[in-house]
Amino acid sequence: MVRFRLAAACVILAAATSVRAQDLAGHPADARHSSTDADAASQDVGVVWRNRPQIRIGKHTRIDVRARTQLDWRGFSPDVGENTVDVPAARFGVAGEYRNDVEFQVEYDTQKTHKWRDVYGEWKSYRQLTVRAGRFKMPFGLEQNTPLFDIDFAYRTLGSNAITPNRDTGVMASGRFHKRALSYEAGVFRHDGDNTDPKLVTGVTVPDADLSGPSVAGRVTVLPLRWTKQPVLDTFRVGLAATASHVPEGLNSLHSDPRFGDQSFFKRVYVKGHRRRVGTELHWTPGPFGISSEWMRAYESREGQGFQDEDLPDLLSTSWYVAGTWVMTGEKKEAANLHPAHPLGRGGWGAVEFGARYERLQFESATDEGYPERNPRGTNLYPNQDRVWTVGANWYLNRWVRLLGNAVHEHIDDPARTPVPPAQGYWTGLFRIQLAL
Repeated sequence: MVRFRLAAACVILAAATSVRAQDLAGHPADARHSSTDADAASQDVGVVWRNRPQIRIGKHTRIDVRARTQLDWRGFSPDVGENTVDVPAARFGVAGEYRNDVEFQVEYDTQKTHKWRDVYGEWKSYRQLTVRAGRFKMPFGLEQNTPLFDIDFAYRTLGSNAITPNRDTGVMASGRFHKRALSYEAGVFRHDGDNTDPKLVTGVTVPDADLSGPSVAGRVTVLPLRWTKQPVLDTFRVGLAATASHVPEGLNSLHSDPRFGDQSFFKRVYVKGHRRRVGTELHWTPGPFGISSEWMRAYESREGQGFQDEDLPDLLSTSWYVAGTWVMTGEKKEAANLHPAHPLGRGGWGAVEFGARYERLQFESATDEGYPERNPRGTNLYPNQDRVWTVGANWYLNRWVRLLGNAVHEHIDDPARTPVPPAQGYWTGLFRIQLAL
């Protein structure tokens, strides 16, 4: 309840701030006499408004103050025991830049198990080679590497949460060539990402020796049709990514829960050896339309994990999705964070977007020989699959405030591993207020 009240207060404060910012933008005379005057940017030290509070130190240093939160109202059929009101994120932080050479970011989320989100510094003097060090997202997964407040739907796909590594501590080199026609990222990391951390499930601290890693990860994306010089094809992008890491012996495999509910539709199994991921991605934004798709698979070794210490077939985790969006009000979908051409209260009603997405996530053994078992040491693990439809609408009131509505239908193949056995189909309705400075 305390966290809920805090988030609600942040909602009110952010809304008031965004309204004030619109007032300043719409009334130049008032802006000239405001403490957030644009002329303060020329001072050695000053506070200005650049779509968010910004601290200027001299001519070459800036620090942006950021605050982002979300508030959800949800309904379930059948009831899965989840709260109908939720605060999935309440983030605060700063991001800054010195000249065009050094950038840093620090972000904290009061609602997450891993509360420190991005904490890194980056040297970026050359576009062909930048170096980032600290805690940040590993280069695997299109949707996972899209900021939470910029994704098209309320939640990322199950595969993006179960298979991709997410954040970890490490060092990464990246760069781009030929006006972003070719981009790359490659890094070395201490472990194998937050999504593989057992304490996200158990809620207790796990010694480092029980965590997967170290790991390496890489991603390459290309714009193969840019040479045509056709605007409609200019944003067509495809990519390939991979990771490799060591997995310690134990119940340390990838796993997944349904979208809601406590019952895992595939629990952790005994693994030991290597974990390898491969993934492909596609992203295209012709005008007001957006099309995206991903396929990813993880291979996890089970060396010596049989009842007689024999090697077992690999555990395979496979996910894919395809999604489409349409901005009804006509804004281009080029940027991840859509900015309305005519914000609410400034001569318009904001931007309205509709979208639909279909996704699948499946766990199975690399072999289907023998009788399938749910035992975590089974040779042929009993497979399970979760199939999810999501349809939604987004209303961007301005660049800071978005209202989302999603309807989600989920179907789980194995009736024994569902939130409310033996029901296999579940509906969820969701309304979200999202504020980002």
